[in-house]
Amino acid sequence: MNVENLLVVFDFETNGLCIETLYPTEVACLALDPVKLTIVPGSKFHSLMRPEDLDTIDDTDEKKDSLKISGITKEILKDQPIIKVVITSFVNHIKKICGKKRAVPCGYNISNFDLPLLDKLCNDFKLAGKDGKNPCFLTGTIFDVKEDINRWFFQSDRLAFPSFDNVRKLTGMKMDGRHRADFDVAQEAWLVKKLLGFYKRNAPMVAFEESARLDGGMLG
Repeated sequence: MNVENLLVVFDFETNGLCIETLYPTEVACLALDPVKLTIVPGSKFHSLMRPEDLDTIDDTDEKKDSLKISGITKEILKDQPIIKVVITSFVNHIKKICGKKRAVPCGYNISNFDLPLLDKLCNDFKLAGKDGKNPCFLTGTIFDVKEDINRWFFQSDRLAFPSFDNVRKLTGMKMDGRHRADFDVAQEAWLVKKLLGFYKRNAPMVAFEESARLDGGMLG
């Protein structure tokens, strides 16, 4: 499969984990060339964003307020552009760098979190297509690094739980600065490049063609 579409690594920071009730507070992305796996010049995007009802968010209890995890406080957010403005700019940025093609969405746990969140926001702000999806990413080709990490360490005790922080520790990534969108995107892009580069180099050495000839490709 020859991929010509840009690989766009993106990440949201939010004030919670429930997509239906959370507020996004920060978003970032960068694009990788699908052949060279290098950063596409001018592809970086990063912005904080302010919920319109920011004053109602409780930031007094560290156990309840997910803003504390990233260090993004109400004080930091109060002068930032509102969510609708940032999401519109984010979508337009990806469209601009990709031209007529859609991007391949990449990141860590994007299938279960970041992509559904983007789809919801695009629906909320009338940016979604007729299919209810965001207008900038492919829907049939997704590179979620967490899924590859799960496969890589299947039945292995080298990684007990595939959280991104555990992967950072395992690989020796820097920890200071984590849980900020631009920092996380840079590390996720490193993982995308690492894994795709490995597959590209090693796949030709594994005989997949005609591999089902002996058993018919069936179990049982």
